[in-house]
Amino acid sequence: MSGLKDKDPWGLKDKDPCVRIYYAKSLGIIAAKASEKQLENAIHTLIDGFKDEHENTRYLFAISLGVISTNLTDKQLEGVFNALPNELKNIYFDSYRKALEEISTKWNEKQSEK
Repeated sequence: MSGLKDKDPWGLKDKDPCVRIYYAKSLGIIAAKASEKQLENAIHTLIDGFKDEHENTRYLFAISLGVISTNLTDKQLEGVFNALPNELKNIYFDSYRKALEEISTKWNEKQSEK
């Protein structure tokens, strides 16, 4: 996963939205067992996926980000929150809502432990 942010070895920018969807799902699964540096790269790659022109693809990137959010540190969770735009346009609403729900759940669990 090294250098994912700068390269497209598996299809993030493929013209076929189905390839990008499978990429997002796979990245979420792989990132769940990644090292800290690999996880950081995966986070940035998934956030970049929110710029995809296809709503379903953006949604899958959000789900994948939500899946790996259980492995994020407080600092990483804060970074994810800061990366999500404040204003949620209708076309982006569902994908961001899902990511925020997943991240919010994890954030609340961590806060409850303190």
